[in-house]
Amino acid sequence: MEVQLRKIHNLNQTDFANKIGVSQGSLSDLESGKGKPAIETVFSICSEFGCSYEWLLTGKEHSTIGELSGTVVELLQTVKGLNSREQLEL
Repeated sequence: MEVQLRKIHNLNQTDFANKIGVSQGSLSDLESGKGKPAIETVFSICSEFGCSYEWLLTGKEHSTIGELSGTVVELLQTVKGLNSREQLEL
């Protein structure tokens, strides 16, 4: 789930790792399945990016909102690609 979350926010591994307080190498291990996140890392990711623990750990969300559709993810990525003026106009 870390990879999906990182891509939604249009971050490279180094920037994502810095935001959650781990090394890029540790993040790479997490994303490739070579390692499991420490509970502190899980808390940091959820706090920084506003996702639930359940979604991060299982990929499933038991809420009325559910997971973001591909269209919504694409829209978010497009908006993030706009400059500040364009975002304000939108």
